[in-house]
Amino acid sequence: QAGHPLALRPRPQKDFEVDGATAAELDAKFAEAVDHVARGRFGGFIPVGRMPIVLKWIGGPDLPVVTHGATVEKARTKHEISIENVKQVPEQLRDPLMVFQEMPGSFVILTGLRNARSHPVLVAMHLRKRLGRYEINDIASVRKGLVGEVEKRIRDGGLLYWDRKRATDWLSRSHSSVVAGGTSPSMDSIPTKADFVKDTHQLT
Repeated sequence: QAGHPLALRPRPQKDFEVDGATAAELDAKFAEAVDHVARGRFGGFIPVGRMPIVLKWIGGPDLPVVTHGATVEKARTKHEISIENVKQVPEQLRDPLMVFQEMPGSFVILTGLRNARSHPVLVAMHLRKRLGRYEINDIASVRKGLVGEVEKRIRDGGLLYWDRKRATDWLSRSHSSVVAGGTSPSMDSIPTKADFVKDTHQLT
C-alpha cells in the first residue's frame, strides 16, 4: 500500500531495521513515522529499531522491534500520551526503569514517562510474533498505568529487571510502600542495571 515503508522493501527480515544505522538515526525515523500518524497519514506497521541490548540480556530474542500506527494513535488519544513522549519510547526501552514478565512470551516495561494526567507509561512487548513471513518483537501497546498496578506486579513476583536507583526513587516519589514495607518478594536477587553494565562491560 502507498506510504507503507515495509511494502517498499519486502526482502529479508533484516529490512525491518536499518543496517549500520545509529540509534539516533533509527530514533529519528521512528519519530518521523509518529508525526505521520499524528497527521493521520500513516496507519501501517512502523519499524522501531533493534531489540535493546538490555532486553536481550534478560532473555528477549534478538529480533527487530516493530509497532503499528494504530498503537501510536491509541497511545495518543485513549491514553493521553503526548506525541513527544511516544517518540521517546525507543530511548526508554534501551534504559528501562523496570521490566516485568507479563506472560510467557511478553514483557511489560515501566518507562520514566508520564501521560497528561501524570500516570506512568507502560509498554507491552510481545516477543517472537509472526508478521507474515517475518518474526518480530511487537510493541502491542503504549499505555497509561497505575502505581498500584506496578506494585502488584512486583508483589506477584513478575519483576525481571530493574534500575535499582531510579526505580527506588520512582517508587518513593509515587508514595509506594512496596520496597520499604517489605510486603513484596525480595528484590535483592532481581538483576539490576548495575549487573547489566558489569556483564556487558566484561564482554567488550
